[in-house]
Amino acid sequence: MGQGTYSSVEMNTVPQNIQSSFGTDYSGVQDARWEYNNDVYRSSFMQDGKNKAVLYGRDGRIIEARTGTTMNGLPSAVQSALTGKNVTSPYEIKVGDNTYYSAQVDGKEMYYDANGKALEMQALPNEQDR
Repeated sequence: MGQGTYSSVEMNTVPQNIQSSFGTDYSGVQDARWEYNNDVYRSSFMQDGKNKAVLYGRDGRIIEARTGTTMNGLPSAVQSALTGKNVTSPYEIKVGDNTYYSAQVDGKEMYYDANGKALEMQALPNEQDR
């Protein structure tokens, strides 16, 4: 999800429909960084003191939205699944109506559902499932 190599782009090269959706979805955000890869635009920014990233398809709809969190911000079942592990960079990930959680565990990104069940990356909806 949201993986791959992205190239930096200037805001003025982002399609107007995506700029408009971003302005509506994240009003007031300044200094967003934009990147592009294979018809997907990714914006990274800070909002309400949290690190965020959002992926938009060419149609202007959100594919995936990530919000940085703390270990204490994760559901208790996910915290339990991660107990005793070398964990960094916890995120809440929204894909459509579904919410997942990710964290770097010993340097590898792992994904979990709200019940703390580890998920394979391929099991999560990907950009082709828009």
